[in-house]
Amino acid sequence: MFAYLQFLIVRVFSFFINLLPEVLALLIGRWLGILSFYLDREHRGVTIQNLNIAFGNEKSQEEILTIARRTFQNLGMMAVEFLRIPKMDLDDFKSKVSIEGLEDIRKIIGERKGGLLLHAHIGNWQHIGILARLIE
Repeated sequence: MFAYLQFLIVRVFSFFINLLPEVLALLIGRWLGILSFYLDREHRGVTIQNLNIAFGNEKSQEEILTIARRTFQNLGMMAVEFLRIPKMDLDDFKSKVSIEGLEDIRKIIGERKGGLLLHAHIGNWQHIGILARLIE
């Protein structure tokens, strides 16, 4: 029952976030990220611990906290972007994603040859699913 309630909350939030202009929706995502940073002590601690391991003495504790806070903000915005994917059209996608070698992909598919598609795991990589619509 609890899982279904969570599902309903996400669906309602998704509905309303898709009614808003993108700038406002992303601002809400950023706020949710900040809220998560302060409320989710466990994940905040893990994030700070990992950043301390990664940067060692290279960064001050203040810089580590700033990076951690911005990471949570970015995750909040990515969550909002993910919920807005069904509303996204191809023009929106093209304005957000840089694609190199699309003609090569079409050629390989046309020749019925196998190929390997590599993409960076940077930013909101869930958008890569929309790429299939561009290959047609």
